[in-house]
Amino acid sequence: MRLFTNACLTSILLLLALMQLGSSPTYIGFGIAMVVAVVVFSREPGLRCDCLALGRACSSLWIALGLFVLIACSVMAWHRVPSIRSWGELKWIFFFLGFVVLVLGFFREWRFLESRKTRAFLGFLFAVTSFSCFAAVYQYLTQTDPFRDALGQAGTVNLKRGHGLLRNPVPFAKLMGVIALLGVSGFLTSIVAGRRRWAVLSALLTIACGVAVLTSHSRGAWVAMAVVGIAGLVIMPSRFRKTWTIALLACAVAGIVTVSSVPALQHRVLTIFEDTHHQANRTRIEQWHINWKILENNPLGVGFDGNDRREDRWYEELGYEKRVTGHSHNEFIEIAVATGWPGLACYLFVTLLMLWLPWRALRKLDIEARPVLAFLLCSSLLVQIFVNGAVMTDQMDTQSRMVMSLAWAVALVGWWVCESGRHSGGARLAEGRRSEES
Repeated sequence: MRLFTNACLTSILLLLALMQLGSSPTYIGFGIAMVVAVVVFSREPGLRCDCLALGRACSSLWIALGLFVLIACSVMAWHRVPSIRSWGELKWIFFFLGFVVLVLGFFREWRFLESRKTRAFLGFLFAVTSFSCFAAVYQYLTQTDPFRDALGQAGTVNLKRGHGLLRNPVPFAKLMGVIALLGVSGFLTSIVAGRRRWAVLSALLTIACGVAVLTSHSRGAWVAMAVVGIAGLVIMPSRFRKTWTIALLACAVAGIVTVSSVPALQHRVLTIFEDTHHQANRTRIEQWHINWKILENNPLGVGFDGNDRREDRWYEELGYEKRVTGHSHNEFIEIAVATGWPGLACYLFVTLLMLWLPWRALRKLDIEARPVLAFLLCSSLLVQIFVNGAVMTDQMDTQSRMVMSLAWAVALVGWWVCESGRHSGGARLAEGRRSEES
């Protein structure tokens, strides 16, 4: 059992590291993770029983997901969408199901870090993240990218913005923001549990990734981080609230000083409030308006990428200058246009349910006795808020969708672990608690 547990956890750690290297390494890491999920599922009868129990415990989720897939497929079939890429937009369903199996796998054994292999993969994740942060700062200060130059890919990125080992600073900012929030969750739970070494490591990770997010000049990620900070004042359990408030004030002061002392950052922040005077803002507003018009005329949706075939008409009618964007710069608008109001309702139900589950479990959890579970639930909650906030002004890229699917899996399984242990006594949970206390 320990072997399968370590395999589940190490595959997720490997995937988080490979996400920072680009789309191809991301899919390679995901493929490895899914092979592990299939092997563990086929070899562990107890895991299959857990999957069935989890399915019965949250039937409303599976109904909503099934309806969403049915609606999306019906709309695309009705509009005769031929593109495989368009149908591939539903791949996140498979992401989520695969991650549920993996998370269930390592939730069955609580002593995660006893394995040397697990510690090695955790060290690899820290090393890749540290190098990505260093690369982003170096790119921002020197406006050069020797890493891409060495690969013969010079000129493929914006050298005025930090982007780490990725080509695009926007997904880089989202990914670094996610890892920063993992550090925040680790810091909060370590402080409550009295584990100073982990608290220091988590704080250093948060600072490094926070600086990387600043260098990316990604305004959506900045605003999403601010939303997470404010929301945390309300949603955090009482044991976290004091530490959260102090840390939030410290980050606010540090951010104000940094932005005030760096003219480029100050100018970038001010462009958030320029409305249509800034080209990127104007493009987003026009895209939202156009897609709203498409949704008004097609309330049942036009299929994924169907808005691309209908935008030309509205550019002409509304008098907007034609720009090539490829997406509506808002994930929720994109889903509404693709699947209509019924599809959007199903997606919003799943999104809100996945936010409510970890919040409910975290508020009832004994954090001192279960710091690992508290870390996972808190991470899931913060990451979901951040990613949902970031995609209000941009699309859900591959890394963001995988991270969101993983956060959903952690939220669902973590909630189920808490609920099943609370109602049935949960011998496995009691054993996990003794393992954590030792």
